[in-house]
Formats: sequence, structure tokens, C-alpha cells
Amino acid sequence: MKRCLVMLAAAAALAILALLAGCGAPHTSGAAAEFQLVHLSDDTANVRLYVDSVLVENLAGARTPDLLYPHAGAVLQSDSGTRLMEVRDPSTNADVATESLVLAGGSVYDLLLLGRSAPQSGEPPISLMTVGVATGVPASSAHVRLVHAAIGQGPVDVVFQRTNGTVVPIATGLSYGQVTNTSAGTAGAPGQTQLFLLSPSTGALLVQSSGTTLASLNLPLVGGDSFPCALLGTPGNLSIVTWTGP
Repeated sequence: MKRCLVMLAAAAALAILALLAGCGAPHTSGAAAEFQLVHLSDDTANVRLYVDSVLVENLAGARTPDLLYPHAGAVLQSDSGTRLMEVRDPSTNADVATESLVLAGGSVYDLLLLGRSAPQSGEPPISLMTVGVATGVPASSAHVRLVHAAIGQGPVDVVFQRTNGTVVPIATGLSYGQVTNTSAGTAGAPGQTQLFLLSPSTGALLVQSSGTTLASLNLPLVGGDSFPCALLGTPGNLSIVTWTGP
């Protein structure tokens, strides 16, 4: 999966460095860890990310700190260790979500901003969920992952339908805030690396309930690549998005 990198230097306070020239696959050698903020909170227009109280100035591109919904920010790189992640509302500079993230060298993480900053009764409040990103996907396979981020939508089933009509089940009964797991028919727990490997092919990722398709996304699966996705929207108005960084 192609990802543009922004370097975070380890110092008394992290210093934000320039965007690396070009894009490439995530680097997972040495002590560096990588992470990416993905904005999936539908009532929060734009956010900024602070790492150890330092603003990430290039989060959404060169000299663009504001990340809009629903987009993924640049992939950031840091030494291993504990980092304080603060997602702030740029209009007030107040935190809307925080997390102390323990970064392991050689690992890659997605920071999913879920929920609502002004939740109604029964709605989930805004929060950060960390999910490990698959690395080293073999060329004979493609990695697919979906998080249920559609507030108000009940459990769903996730399948991949190839263009030849073959249907591959990925998960059943996936509830809000859960991520597809390694085995068909199960739902993943937050904070774990979620894997579902498919042979490279062309088709569509389908989200269904009782056999009825609620949302779909055409997804040409490339060998060795990773396809993180999210179910967004509200009941009756659902969509699937995917991201590979800006």
C-alpha cells in the first residue's frame, strides 16, 4: 500500500520534519514505528493532531494541518515508545480525543477517530481506536480489513464478491466499532492487527444484512497490497470508503 511519510524526530519534544520525497511501502525495519490518523467522526468537520503536544503541520499535505472528514492523514514515523496523541478542534484548540499510544518498533498503526463529538442519547462519544496494520502481505494474497463506523446501523455481514460471482465471507455479525478479523464468521476486537487474506482478483466488497446489500465498493485486489476500509453513514444511507494515505 502506497503511503506518503512524514518523519517525527525523537527529541525532548518531537520536531516535525518535511515530507519525504515520493511514496513507498511502509518501512518496518529498525526501531521506527508508523501511524496514521483516519478521520471517521461524521459530526466533526476537521481536526488537528498533536503528538507529544507538537502540532503535525503536514497532516493533510504540505503545510496543511487540518484533516477533513472522511479522510486519512499522512503516515507519520516515530521512534518506538509511548506517544501522547491529541486530536483537537482547530476552532477552539480543545482536545476532542486523546490516547497514549505505545509504539513498537517496526509496527504500523491506524488511529481511527470514531463516534461523535456531540453525541445524542445512545450514540457513541468521539474516541480514538488503534488498529495494527498488516505488513509483509505476500504477493500471492491481498489484505482486506473493514471497520464498522456507521452510527445507528446494527450488526452487518461482510463478504467479497468476485466478478465471476464467487462470494467469499469475511465476517458475520460485525457491530459498530468492530473490525473484521482473521477468520470468516467472527468479528475482531479493537487494538489488534486484523487480517483477512484473499487471492488477488477483481470484485466488490459488500456489506449486507439478512442477505440484502446495504453498501458496496468495487475493489481490485492487488497482490501484496493492503486495503483498509470503513463502513460510514447512517441506516439507509451507508457507504464504504478505503484509504491509502493522501
